[in-house]
Amino acid sequence: MIPPVARRLLWIACCLFACGIRVHAQSRVAFAEYEIAGPCERIVLDAGLAGSTHVEGVLSAGESRRVVLPIPTSPGAPPLEPRVETSSGTAHFLGWLERDARLSQIPAALRARPVPLASAARVRVGVAVLCLLAVAGIAGLWCARWPFASLGLALVAATAIFVLARASLERDAAPVEVLDGIAGSGAWQRARAARDTLALPGRGPNFDLAVEPSRAPIRIEVPLDLARPTHASSKGAQLVAVWPEPWPAEALDRAANDLAPLSAVWVREAGDWTYRAAWPLRAPLGDAAPRPPAPGSDPPGWLVAGLPQGVTLLVGEVAGSPRSFVRCTYP
Repeated sequence: MIPPVARRLLWIACCLFACGIRVHAQSRVAFAEYEIAGPCERIVLDAGLAGSTHVEGVLSAGESRRVVLPIPTSPGAPPLEPRVETSSGTAHFLGWLERDARLSQIPAALRARPVPLASAARVRVGVAVLCLLAVAGIAGLWCARWPFASLGLALVAATAIFVLARASLERDAAPVEVLDGIAGSGAWQRARAARDTLALPGRGPNFDLAVEPSRAPIRIEVPLDLARPTHASSKGAQLVAVWPEPWPAEALDRAANDLAPLSAVWVREAGDWTYRAAWPLRAPLGDAAPRPPAPGSDPPGWLVAGLPQGVTLLVGEVAGSPRSFVRCTYP
């Protein structure tokens, strides 16, 4: 069990980190319309220190297409027309596009909420690596009398361990998503966060993109095939995309859950948190239930840090999506 003092310090750290990202979460993307003409397979739009946009897809000679492309921008600076780099074909800049008006209609109270925090890399050492280490150690002791044999054994074992360890290095690429809302309002906001690489919600001007560190260069990959997703990447950085998402005003009413099945729910009323277990679709919100064993006894610290005080607050984990959450305030 984590001591109460340590838990409080951890909560404060999560709060400060989340608030720091929120303060600097200025959108780092603008949207431009281009006319691309073939023959070409790849076009790079170089935005300097802000990053670059890479357009991939085959256009034959005489074939052209108008596309909307997200272009990285520098913090606090107006968007600049990027430099076109291509070995064949052309890309003509047609102008910048205005942001979707629905982005401006997101309530300020939702904009002020802390963004999701993506997980860092996780290293998993498999059983095969441990067994190989044990066998190599025993064999090395046995071959200690023969230096060349020991050296050869060490090289073989080190190569095998490197291959196995590299294969067991897993980065949790699944993004973290939070759907934020206010009960009685149809204006909701979804935020998706990931480290290094993030699948964007689209390629049009209907989302904002923030990066931490705020000046990290961004690489955006846009396939001409509309069926394939657009990705933004920035090595070692956290990327957060935010966009409006319409839902009925009573989607998460206490009398009936019309939003999504929730596998775990926590409610804060009068400053106290209570655990409400699962909340199925079409069902009313349940009463307080016994808390599950740790570590699921409390909501993630970053999820509740920096949220408004003095109001009833509900947070829940979406069933079947362990990295997808919902936050809703009630007047």
